[in-house]
Amino acid sequence: MHTIASSSTIEDTALNQLVTSLDALIAPMHFLDELQAVWGDLSDEARAEITSSRVYRERDHERSIEASLEELREPSEQLRGFKYRGLRKSIKQFRMHWKALEPDQVKILKAQVKKFLEEV
Repeated sequence: MHTIASSSTIEDTALNQLVTSLDALIAPMHFLDELQAVWGDLSDEARAEITSSRVYRERDHERSIEASLEELREPSEQLRGFKYRGLRKSIKQFRMHWKALEPDQVKILKAQVKKFLEEV
């Protein structure tokens, strides 16, 4: 029985870590998505003004996203049960293809994780 309890605790901790890391992804992914949507319509002067401003931190946003994506790896690997197979696969696919995905995909993953948290 001790193994089951500690396994449940490990799963609960891993799921909570996933939620925290997914929360950290939402804002920078939305920023990059919104910037990409208007970037082509901007004049060269407007682009130069944005890239020289303090507000513009695309590289920082990308680094933040990549750090959060790395933080998803370990907790997802701790979820070893068969019931987590789909979640592990979804997280792995998200980590590999995040640049091509909509930011709202984070909310979908977060909902999947929260569903498992309710079961633990």
